[in-house]
Amino acid sequence: MDSRNFAEAIRQYNIALTNKPGDEAATQQLTLAQQNENMRVAGLQNEYNGYITKADAQFQTKNYDKAIELYTKAMNVGTDNPYPANKIREIGEILAANKLVELVNTSITINSSETKRFDFEPVDVTTRRGNYILLKAKNLGDRPFIMYISYGSKSGRNGGFTVNVPKNQDVNDFIVRIGSQYKWFSEDNNWIEILPENGNIEIISMEITKGN
Repeated sequence: MDSRNFAEAIRQYNIALTNKPGDEAATQQLTLAQQNENMRVAGLQNEYNGYITKADAQFQTKNYDKAIELYTKAMNVGTDNPYPANKIREIGEILAANKLVELVNTSITINSSETKRFDFEPVDVTTRRGNYILLKAKNLGDRPFIMYISYGSKSGRNGGFTVNVPKNQDVNDFIVRIGSQYKWFSEDNNWIEILPENGNIEIISMEITKGN
């Protein structure tokens, strides 16, 4: 109870009451633990519902990067509802189906503080505002780190993003709404660079895509 682990407290009080049925103190504490656990679960559900409402709104307006951020927060609440994971998967499928440029189709490793540039022909100007970078990558270390994604043209660097790479060794999907930056849709950009900082990363695939 002191550590607010009410589920474990309920389990332990039930064990106590099995050994000593009707014990008044244990019964009172069990009731209190159940009330607190119900409040905790209700609070988590409210937090989850808030994230889902906002994520669905972003999904409907095709702001897929913001939708994924909110669906991920909903998953982290810990309700075990599969809905946000399914929506993230759906977004990935939408973007994968609208591929414009394939930058990586064979796994490559980029070491910490090493910059890797990928060249391509400029994307059609009529699609640029809805462009995303869809990247599948795996952390090769045991700690989280920052990855920089920048882009530019023959005149130099025009913009970029920072991405948080989690410490797990899963293949993670990173979706960046590159079309939201003015210099992306106003310039004929023809290269993208990846720079991991304080960690090595394996790039499984990377493409420029667009929303529906």
